[in-house]
Amino acid sequence: MQTCEICSTPLPKASGDHTQAKSAPTTRPTTPGLNDDDIESKMLKLSFRKGGDKVFYTALKRSLKGRAWEITPSNAGTNGARSGISGIMQAVENNAQNRDADMSNALQDLEALMVKAKDMVRLAAELNERLTASSTTTANDPYSSVLSSTLTEPEEATFIRSSLSQLGLQMENTPVTLDMMKDEREWMEQLARELANILQGSEKVSSSSSGGMMKKRGIIALDEVWGGWNRARGVALIPPSTFLQVIPHLPAFTNPTITSRTLNSGLAVLHTPPYSRAAFAARICGLLALAGPKSTTEIAQEEGITIGLTVEMLIIVEEDGDVCRDDGQSVIQEKKDDILVLGEVNWWANLFIGYTWDGQE
Repeated sequence: MQTCEICSTPLPKASGDHTQAKSAPTTRPTTPGLNDDDIESKMLKLSFRKGGDKVFYTALKRSLKGRAWEITPSNAGTNGARSGISGIMQAVENNAQNRDADMSNALQDLEALMVKAKDMVRLAAELNERLTASSTTTANDPYSSVLSSTLTEPEEATFIRSSLSQLGLQMENTPVTLDMMKDEREWMEQLARELANILQGSEKVSSSSSGGMMKKRGIIALDEVWGGWNRARGVALIPPSTFLQVIPHLPAFTNPTITSRTLNSGLAVLHTPPYSRAAFAARICGLLALAGPKSTTEIAQEEGITIGLTVEMLIIVEEDGDVCRDDGQSVIQEKKDDILVLGEVNWWANLFIGYTWDGQE
């Protein structure tokens, strides 16, 4: 190469002796000085005679977008001095400062919550009163059924009550959940208390309302109680296993006492003292002694229970020897209009108590 590619200055010829370095010729133009008034003197011209312009343009564009001239250079000497024990101590100190800052922010949030605590409690109480008023209005509707008006409320209302309870704002009619209690025993007792209110009604329920499921019923099937209880809770439903664990705790929270009983067919029921085995047998014997024989349907109407449940109860009384049956179901009776009908079982008081059969017919 004989001339410079940029300024076209002739280059010195290479000599055979490479041991001595020669300086550039004096004919090389000097670098012009900067002149504030001359704009062209502040410009830099680049020539790409053998390519490389695209690579340079890409690097220049990346640098302009990154605004590298605004980045403060890091002090490499300081970072190097923080290594070792001093670096560990500095890191521990930084972590402590960050922890203190986080705790300060948390305490500020807590202080703000304490300031608004009274307002939150007041709003929760107002919301609970509105829900209670809405439930009372539904209960007083003469077209609503007894179960839906007294034991159930909208799912949204039940969810709101449960949310208020989880926030620590204990309100009435709030479903009890395990996370609210300290241990499982306390949870079972609270569930038994809640079930007692479902069965007999709350102590604050007025006499004009229809009360609980067993206010006018002395005996009820266990599956009906389980379904009605879960329908009243709305959320956090009780599984059958937990329901059976609650039943033994129920007598301590009911007045009159409600206990469980399993009939011969395997049907489990809850009943009040008048429907215990001895009390029911004594009442049936007195009825039959005063009014004579009664059919199963008539006894069911007298007791206010279903026919199937009446049959279950009467079979137990018959096993104890207090009543006997006149089985008319196998007898065909002919009516005047030529319609054949089957008879019905009639129940009599057992008058053969104390007698011994001698074996003769």
